[in-house]
Amino acid sequence: MTTRTSSDKGIYYGWYILAVSFLILFMGLTFRQSFQIFFKPIQDEFQLSRAALSLPVALSLILFGIAQPVGGLLITRFGSRKVITFGVTLTGIAVLGMSQISSVWGIYFFFGILLGLGGTGNSFTSVTPVLSSWFQERRGRAFSIAACGSSLGQLIMMPALAFILATLGWRSTYFWTGTLFLVISVPLCFFVIRNRPEDIGLNRSNGEAPGSKSS
Repeated sequence: MTTRTSSDKGIYYGWYILAVSFLILFMGLTFRQSFQIFFKPIQDEFQLSRAALSLPVALSLILFGIAQPVGGLLITRFGSRKVITFGVTLTGIAVLGMSQISSVWGIYFFFGILLGLGGTGNSFTSVTPVLSSWFQERRGRAFSIAACGSSLGQLIMMPALAFILATLGWRSTYFWTGTLFLVISVPLCFFVIRNRPEDIGLNRSNGEAPGSKSS
């Protein structure tokens, strides 16, 4: 009797997890690097100095750095799936919230704090453990593909964000991209990512169900 698995169907389930990892780095890390596009419109609307508007960005980078070891500890305790979903949700809320700010303190909260803390699950550090669990023989290839997400995101999404901003304005750009990120990425993280092959009855090495035999 044949047991149907992702290996039997010709597609190893780890590739789906890799695709989701690529997507969240493609979009999430690009949002973190895109403030330069929004800098001038936000500065003009709130009449802020360059120094005042740069401080939330610095805060976001500091918290992002702190979030990396914290995220690693959380993954050890709660698993990659929960932590990545949490970080991606914070990132989406931060981007969406930027469309609703009414003062510089809103920038500190959404971009400086929430986006920075989103690094606990929305970073290359956070996807490394789950990719390591799913890819034994092709680990280097998996890491390389995931890492390309950030670079390709900036190459493709930066011009796209600039175009949308010029067409719709900075608030609408944040609103629609934040909404899109939440609607797409959060469900994918929650329903697709699994911490290890054993969670869905597959062997770690080859993706086959333990004890499955073909007849």
